[in-house]
Amino acid sequence: MQVDKDDLRKVFHDLLNNFISREAADRWAHSVMQAFEVGMLTLVPSSEQERIWEGIMFLYGIDLQDEPCKYMFSDDDIRAAMLKCCDSSAPQTKAGGQIPS
Repeated sequence: MQVDKDDLRKVFHDLLNNFISREAADRWAHSVMQAFEVGMLTLVPSSEQERIWEGIMFLYGIDLQDEPCKYMFSDDDIRAAMLKCCDSSAPQTKAGGQIPS
């Protein structure tokens, strides 16, 4: 499986525009993580792999609720994460956790 910034950006975009549910975005991120676990994931370009992985990790669990019918992350949180992980002009930061190589 290959994931690039455009793939990640599309999931964020579709989520913010209600084309997909939070549960669908979480399932997508979960499938990417499963591909990583079995050594079948490539993040491109390699220079952006930390940011792409950070976006995947953000989307994994995007459907979590902190109380019934109230999601833990707001649309503003999602927008901010999308800009941080997908916008080329955003400053790069080291993502938490293990980064695929």
